[in-house]
Amino acid sequence: MGVRFRAAIGVLMLAGVYVLALSIVAGAAYGIYALAVSDLAGVIAGLLMFALGGVALAVVRGLRQALAPAPVEPSGQLVTEDDAPELWAAVRALAAEVRTRAPDEIRLIPDVNAAVTENTRLLGLAAGHRTMYLGAPLMLALSVGQLRSVLAHELGHYSGSDTRLGTISYLGRGSLLHIGARLSRWNPASWLLLGYFFLFLLVTQAISRRQEFLADQFSVRVAGRDTAISALQEIPVAGAAYGAFLRSYLVLGLEQNMAPSSVMAGFREFLAARRGELASLRADPEPEERSRWDSHPPIAERVRALSALSALEAGQSTGDDRQSTVLLGETDRLLLGMEQQAFDFGDRQVLDWDELIPAAAAAGARKFTSMLYTGAARLAGSHPAHLGTVLDLLASGRAESLGTSVFAQGDELASLVGIAVETTVVASGAGRLRPSWAGPTELVALDGTRLDFAELVAKAVADRAAVADLRARLAELNVDVTAGK
Repeated sequence: MGVRFRAAIGVLMLAGVYVLALSIVAGAAYGIYALAVSDLAGVIAGLLMFALGGVALAVVRGLRQALAPAPVEPSGQLVTEDDAPELWAAVRALAAEVRTRAPDEIRLIPDVNAAVTENTRLLGLAAGHRTMYLGAPLMLALSVGQLRSVLAHELGHYSGSDTRLGTISYLGRGSLLHIGARLSRWNPASWLLLGYFFLFLLVTQAISRRQEFLADQFSVRVAGRDTAISALQEIPVAGAAYGAFLRSYLVLGLEQNMAPSSVMAGFREFLAARRGELASLRADPEPEERSRWDSHPPIAERVRALSALSALEAGQSTGDDRQSTVLLGETDRLLLGMEQQAFDFGDRQVLDWDELIPAAAAAGARKFTSMLYTGAARLAGSHPAHLGTVLDLLASGRAESLGTSVFAQGDELASLVGIAVETTVVASGAGRLRPSWAGPTELVALDGTRLDFAELVAKAVADRAAVADLRARLAELNVDVTAGK
């Protein structure tokens, strides 16, 4: 499917949007005329004419809004040639290799993604301002060689005029949505629009998927088959890693009204600490599910297509294994600028990760200990309660009653008591929480020795006689069991 053929299909599908819309307007106008000259009762005819007029007006307004959309300001941190001369040199060299014009600007965004856009004119038939978006998390996960492959793919979209065809698809979808939004879902005209919308999506998304396969071929020619395949396979791995990092670390801080001084610095540490897990994910990737409405084919299909290319179609693999952010020059400044635009942390306390992780973990733990101590105080009849109160209840054989009071039994109760032990150790100054990018925070003694109370706590919850052993270990560390209440 050549560029001209794809363009012809796109233009025809877009024309169909306007033909359908104008047909609805013409049908409504004819209906109004027919009612005006009919013998139908005046009130009924008037109501029907009013309804048809509303349909025509809604369609016209929707078309007007779609054809004159509000300008969209580009997002992300602008990366000038002075900022990153090596990146710009690489992009220009790759643009020459795929025989297209280089982008007019490059912007950093906080997503595991890379994309190109073009503000075209004349429904995508005339070239316009080109912008390349590079995801900072993606750059942190890719090598220079892999990034060259990704850049070649994106520039291949320019070479194949895909960005111009994208304008056609965008206009068609936007027009249908704008018109449909102004019509009642019970209106027969909206049913016609909805049917054509799904047909439009099926056709244009099929073209988009074909464009992805063609753009992948540019990656292979420029970076080599092995590098292109590894870059493709790394994208979902990086996406999974970034999602886990945000959930486990960034959200942890935000929930406790804390924010990091640099998000991407944390993600860099996360990637370094989780190499083993990421390697396992690469070796055994999760099954990928794609909808028929998705504009991108599954990674596995794209890899198979690249593997099937002949040696003559594949270039030499690029073996630059440096982290691709080296191309940014003043990496920290650019990443920080991007974060300031992308993340709004409000008035949260800003901390370095080494401070934020243990502080957020401690704050989160206090919510659990508060629940435990409330239940213990209710049972013991003493306020406020503390770890000593909990140990007294366990020693008196009231573990089951304590569990019922806090809606936790067995392992769940042991987990709550374990959290209370850790917070009390920290509160009494006998230990501290050490941040870890490889897993949960670790409780360590002041000399850095890891402290593990899990076995002692489990035994104390299960057997009242074992509480003495837990008390002895706490006393050995000079832990004040009344601290942190």
